[in-house]
Amino acid sequence: MLLRYEETINLRANDFSCDHAAKVSAILDLMQTVAQNHSRSLNMGEEELRKRDILWVLAKMRITVVGKFPYCGTVKAVTIPQPKTRTSYVRDYYVYDVNGGLLAKGSSVWCLVNAETRRLMPAIIEYVGEYVGTKAYDDNFALIPSVEFDAPSYSCYVQNSEVDVNGHLNNTRYADYILNSFPEPVPFSGFEISYAKEAVKGDRIDIGLKEYDGYWLASGKVNGDACFRAKLLK
Repeated sequence: MLLRYEETINLRANDFSCDHAAKVSAILDLMQTVAQNHSRSLNMGEEELRKRDILWVLAKMRITVVGKFPYCGTVKAVTIPQPKTRTSYVRDYYVYDVNGGLLAKGSSVWCLVNAETRRLMPAIIEYVGEYVGTKAYDDNFALIPSVEFDAPSYSCYVQNSEVDVNGHLNNTRYADYILNSFPEPVPFSGFEISYAKEAVKGDRIDIGLKEYDGYWLASGKVNGDACFRAKLLK
C-alpha cells in the first residue's frame, strides 16, 4: 500500500478573511485534517493511540502559498508521510484546485507524547506501507529567530472554544493570534511556526512582532514562558 492519502474538501466562508484570501489557520486546519484522517485509516489515529496513553502533537509546521484559494470552492488535499526519525514523523502536504493546479504545499513535524506526563516519547508507532519518496521541500526546518519584547503587540487568554481533544490550545489558533496582532489583514505567501510549550484554558498569550524586509517574525509567551516562534512571509 502506497503511503499517500487524498481528500476532496469544500471550503467555507469562514475559511477566508475579509479580503477573500484563505486564512493561514484555515490552510493549517485543512492540512491537519487530512493528516488525522490518514492516520485513522492506518489505525494510528488519535482514538487508537489514546488507548495506549499516547497523543500526537505538532512540533513544527510550514506552508507556502502559490495560488489563490477559490472562495467557498472545492480543493483536493494530499498528504504524504516521510520515514520517521528516532523521535519524530515528518508529513508533507499539497493542495490543488479542481483543475489540478497547485495552490499550496506544506510540511510538518509530529511527535508522540505520553498523555499523562506530557513528556516526549520515542517514535514507536510504525507506518505500514510503501513510501512515495518525494518531498515538499529540499531543505529542513530552520531555527526561527526569537523576537525580544517587553510590551506585547497582542495579548489574549485561551478560551474554552479554542481547546482541542488533547486539552490544549489547538495549533491553528496560534496563527489566528499572530494575524490578530496586525491592525489590518496582511497578505502572505508563506508561514512557519515552531511550538515550544502548550497553552491551556485560561492561559495568557503575549505576542511580540518585528518586521523585516520580506517577512515578519513573531514570538509568543504563555504566562511569561516562551511557547512559540513564527515567521510570516510577505
